[in-house]
Amino acid sequence: PQHIKEEQEELWSNQEEEQRLQADTEDSSEYENEGTDNWHETTEYHSGLNYVENITTEKQSADMKLHSCSECGKTFKKKQNMTRHIRIHTGEKPFSCSVCSKRFNQKGALSTHMRIHTGEKPFSCSQCGESFNQKWVLIRHMLVHTRENPFSCSECGKGFKRKSSLTLHMAHHRGEKPFSCTCDRRFSQKTHLTKHMLRHGEKPFSCSVCDQRFSQIKL
Repeated sequence: PQHIKEEQEELWSNQEEEQRLQADTEDSSEYENEGTDNWHETTEYHSGLNYVENITTEKQSADMKLHSCSECGKTFKKKQNMTRHIRIHTGEKPFSCSVCSKRFNQKGALSTHMRIHTGEKPFSCSQCGESFNQKWVLIRHMLVHTRENPFSCSECGKGFKRKSSLTLHMAHHRGEKPFSCTCDRRFSQKTHLTKHMLRHGEKPFSCSVCDQRFSQIKL
């Protein structure tokens, strides 16, 4: 009969609709779960990046932290530099010469000192070929060739190759006489005192081999 056929078709349609809705729901749920997984993965990824950035920032902050000397307040970027500096205040000299036992507060100073014993002179003049065991001695020597006098007196304008010479010269302007004889006579320069000591029969020059002393140097 017609009405039974229509009821069957309606039933099949209803069943197909329910199956379609159920399939859509499962797909939607699966999509939502997939989206949730992706969200968690993205969140974990960004969290990882933030962690790395925080670690990097903390390391940079630690690198930029200044280390201050408790004695004089001088600051250093690296802790090992401050440790070396502290030895100036404590007087600690952990590095000793294996030849003469002289001690130093820095390893570089010991290395420079060892050249005295080895005779090594790695710094040579490009003008005359003379060699030196320290770089600053070479720099001072080069002034002989350039005839420069970089240190000038603010009082009279006289120029000097060495800062120490300028210091002694300035003492002359101020009337200072830091070098004194046992007879209480004073001098502004050590060379003047040395010449004066000869009058007392002093022998200020000694031989480095036998320690015999002399009143003057003869070349």
